[in-house]
Amino acid sequence: MSENWKARKIPLYYVLDYHTPIPSHEMGEFIRLCEDFDARKVNQTLVGRSTVSTIFWGVNISLDETPKFFQSKVLGDSLLDELMLFSETWEEAAATHQVIVDVLTSELETQYQRDYQRDFYILSFSMAIALLVFQIVR
Repeated sequence: MSENWKARKIPLYYVLDYHTPIPSHEMGEFIRLCEDFDARKVNQTLVGRSTVSTIFWGVNISLDETPKFFQSKVLGDSLLDELMLFSETWEEAAATHQVIVDVLTSELETQYQRDYQRDFYILSFSMAIALLVFQIVR
């Protein structure tokens, strides 16, 4: 079975030509790319307490016929923590990254609104109690 794989000459490694993945049969070229995180990074964004990171892997991480070279991942404190999405092209990866950032930003804004409303109700309740106590004491 491994002989068939070798005979088809499926590239193990890919490197970037500007933003385009191209096959590479040289492991040294692949290793140099892996060592240069900035060359592989599509984008990295902090949203609240979560980080969205989108990178070029250098290998085809797809399990089907459509190659996937890029991974977008969420790490941190959000509903999307540990989410991983895979993309074929740099442009698709950048768009996927932005959608995730937009969803997290919306989630964060919703959380801020809920916190604000909760704090407003607590403050209103506290003021009502204070007025009631003031009325009783007076």
